[in-house]
Amino acid sequence: MTNTRLICILFMILIASCNSNTSSSVEITSLRVFAPLPGTNTAVAYMTIVNKTDNLITFRKVHSPEFEHAEIHENTLENGISRMRRLDKVTISEGDTVIFNAGGMHIMLVEPREDMVVGSHVTLQILHDYGELKVTTKILNRLSGK
Repeated sequence: MTNTRLICILFMILIASCNSNTSSSVEITSLRVFAPLPGTNTAVAYMTIVNKTDNLITFRKVHSPEFEHAEIHENTLENGISRMRRLDKVTISEGDTVIFNAGGMHIMLVEPREDMVVGSHVTLQILHDYGELKVTTKILNRLSGK
């Protein structure tokens, strides 16, 4: 085996190990997905994301196989008026925590599959610089929180 091949193989092993360590060091807690309100087609997800790595991580996309599409949104207050805007990315500094909650950042889940009801399982795939976080939970009733 040539030195070049050996170096390439070692480099690929190093990159693979860095990616897996980073992904396992990003933690999602307090995940809640609330069903669409009656007459609407948009569910919402809240959670806390903890970056336990020594690296800045940027989340760029969210996907759920149970919904047509998903977007990261943020509510802001401008001149006394609440506005919601889509975010292209969310960056979390090393060792930092970001909270997605009502009135702040959240995940909008649009156009659920027809079989999606309260109690159904929903999966979120959150893509970031080093890979993907995949979490699953049950859809809650937004009006009762159950």
